[in-house]
Amino acid sequence: MSPLAEQQFGKFWPIMKSLRNCFGLTTFGVQNCVWAPYLEKDKKLIESALRRATKVVGGLKDLSYEQRLKRVGLPSMVYRRLRGDMIETYKFTHCLYATQDRLFTVDKKSVTRGHSYKLLKPRVKTTLRQNFSTQRVIERWNALPANVEAPSVNAFKNRLDAVIKVICIV
Repeated sequence: MSPLAEQQFGKFWPIMKSLRNCFGLTTFGVQNCVWAPYLEKDKKLIESALRRATKVVGGLKDLSYEQRLKRVGLPSMVYRRLRGDMIETYKFTHCLYATQDRLFTVDKKSVTRGHSYKLLKPRVKTTLRQNFSTQRVIERWNALPANVEAPSVNAFKNRLDAVIKVICIV
C-alpha cells in the first residue's frame, strides 16, 4: 500500500497490513494461484472486503471503487489473479521451478500465430478440476501475442502488463 494509506489507517495499520497479507492485496506471488475462488459468491466476498478496506482510507469514501483502487495503488482482483496465473505459467513453461512434474504440456505441433509456448488443454470431467490453475489459464495463455516472449521473468512481467493494458483481457 502507498504511504498515503499507511498514514490514513493510523492505529489500524497493523490490522490492515495483516488483511493485506492475508488476501494478497499487493503481492503477486503464488497465493493468488494456489487459492483462487471459482464460485461467484466467493469472488464477491473477497472483492467486498477490498471495497470496504479502500473506503476506510480518508478522503476516498465518495469515490467509485475503481477510483479508490487507483488512488491507493491497488490493481483489481481480476487483474491480480490473471497476472499471477500468467507469471506462474511462464515459470513452469520455462522450467524455472526445480520439479520433475510437468503441469503443462507444450504443443510442439502448433504453428499458429502468437508465441511458441502454446499449451495443450487436456479434457477434464469435474468442475473442480476445470477450475485448477493449470486448466483456467491455458486459453488466456495461448491467446497471448508473440511479443510477450521474454528472456527473464521480470521482462515477461513488463511485457505482460503492457499487453493486458492494450488489449484489456481482464
